[in-house]
Amino acid sequence: MPSIDRTGPRRRHTIRRQSAVAVAAIIAVAVSQLVAPDATAATGSAGQSSTGGITIKTPTPDSVVPRGSLAAAKVAQVALLASIDSGVRVTSTLLNGSTIHHVRVVGNRLIGSLAAADGLRPGVNKLRIEGTKPGVQLGVNAVSSFVVTYPGQGLVELTVPPAVPGTIPAPRLHLPESGVQSVSVQINGRDVTSGLLARRLLSPAGNVGLSAADYLRRGTNTAAITVVMTDGRMQTVQRSSMRRPRWSPVAGSIART
Repeated sequence: MPSIDRTGPRRRHTIRRQSAVAVAAIIAVAVSQLVAPDATAATGSAGQSSTGGITIKTPTPDSVVPRGSLAAAKVAQVALLASIDSGVRVTSTLLNGSTIHHVRVVGNRLIGSLAAADGLRPGVNKLRIEGTKPGVQLGVNAVSSFVVTYPGQGLVELTVPPAVPGTIPAPRLHLPESGVQSVSVQINGRDVTSGLLARRLLSPAGNVGLSAADYLRRGTNTAAITVVMTDGRMQTVQRSSMRRPRWSPVAGSIART
């Protein structure tokens, strides 16, 4: 005897909605893992964690310290400034695991500088300040991750495929598949990074097409894409000559009007 579906339309709608939510959650987790910062946040931004009592002001968590060449990045110097709560005593300052000795406490501030001799390097760096505080058994600490960068090439590819008669192909964006520290994509001044990265996960070729969903519009469009790699390479691509007569609402070809 054939089985009978007794779930009803309302039950089937609920199941479909729960499935959509589950898929969205999976994509969100995958996007967060695609661009993995060096430090896991306890509080604040992705490049900062703190147990309270010490706050790193400079280098700013998640900040980029740009230099004009790899040689300049290797000899870069970065100012160190942290605020210290009353009663906190700083016990150690570490950069990439190495202790920094030439820092000093002035009032409620910790002041110093970071250089290659302290372990500063092109790419991702992690600054950690540790201390003790009355009533806190495990002590206090603050962590800030930042990136010393230099110009890189070939990290971003923004191309327009050859036109097929009767259509104008959509521009396509290709990004590195690994070693990425951060990505920023703006179309016509609007941040579309998260949506593009989510679609990129579903693209076997590792690239995505730009469409009206990315705020592309009729006429001239501008794009600004910045990619920062964990090894310090950084590239920014800006285009202001992308034009379209009528864009498809999803990534694909563009029909002429």
